[in-house]
Amino acid sequence: MHMGLCSTFRSLVVYGLAIVGLAAVLFVVLAYGWDGEPPEVSLESDGE
Repeated sequence: MHMGLCSTFRSLVVYGLAIVGLAAVLFVVLAYGWDGEPPEVSLESDGE
């Protein structure tokens, strides 16, 4: 039984999501510029 394999895979997934999130934030900042207010990034969700 490889108990360490599951935890390693889980940590890799967490780090991967964190890296993807940071990359998305950097992309938005570099693409739109940082004017103090974030650009519209809502995906088809206009309601509260």
